[in-house]
Amino acid sequence: MVTGAAKGGQNQLVRGWLVDKLVRKAGFPRAAVEAAVAVEERESLALEYLGRRLCGWDEDAGWGLETLTPADPDEERDILRDEEVLALEALLGERFREEAGKEGARELVISVASAPDDLTLHVVFDSASPYPSAQYPTRPPAFYLTSNTLPAYMRLALHADMLRQFRGDRHDLVGMLEAGSGGVVLSMVEHLETSLPDVVANPPNVADVTKHLVPRPDDDEPEEVRTAPQKEKKTRGKRKHRAATAEQHEAARQQQKRMMADPAYEEMMRVRRSLPAWKERENICRALESNRVLVVVGETGLIQSLTFPLAL
Repeated sequence: MVTGAAKGGQNQLVRGWLVDKLVRKAGFPRAAVEAAVAVEERESLALEYLGRRLCGWDEDAGWGLETLTPADPDEERDILRDEEVLALEALLGERFREEAGKEGARELVISVASAPDDLTLHVVFDSASPYPSAQYPTRPPAFYLTSNTLPAYMRLALHADMLRQFRGDRHDLVGMLEAGSGGVVLSMVEHLETSLPDVVANPPNVADVTKHLVPRPDDDEPEEVRTAPQKEKKTRGKRKHRAATAEQHEAARQQQKRMMADPAYEEMMRVRRSLPAWKERENICRALESNRVLVVVGETGLIQSLTFPLAL
């Protein structure tokens, strides 16, 4: 028989373990983690809570904190997770491993980069997370990032950037969530591989990264103090992105060839070819190719714009 005091002590230990993990490994500020765990003690939901606060989405429609409800048991979801794990094992090889988490949770550990800076993606599959499910198109898998070389604020910047891809121009990621068939984790790895060099070359401002997690010191100042005139700051020039080298292009081509030669990739393509959209791809490409229009804009000399289409 478990007494109330013993049960309370056990819960306190679980909360302490989760707080320590999210602070020391994931890099979130302790105050933000303690606030999240006070609301939700399940790891995946606490990570989702912190991620949305990190992005400043607390009250955003469809992405706000009120949407973070635990999922109901779903056998189909478990099957899709198993299939995604098998695909990751086949495609990533030694870069992938799976660890057992608390209360039956599964933690996928993937090496994104090892040199010169290492970065590891951790994805948490537990019973509270709804991923993957078409019923939850705004719930990507819960994750966090660890590194032996990158400071916490850089990892949090990468974390926020990764989450924003699910709401931005990455229609492939948005489509995967809406389809509810899984496959998102590999795309996350590929995006992090691409974005890591730029974050290292152009480190973000710490205050900008954590502004939604940690209140600024001037938040408690009187209004007249906050609105006092300040010296004009010099604006920085636009940072330049480093162009990829020929060696990097060649490495990317070789990686693509290896992926396409993998039996798991061929199996994925077999399933993709069976979809209705695959049969129409030639018609779609042909329609786009034969109906392109070039728009030329110039001046008429009469203080008005002149725009006319020129069919290619």
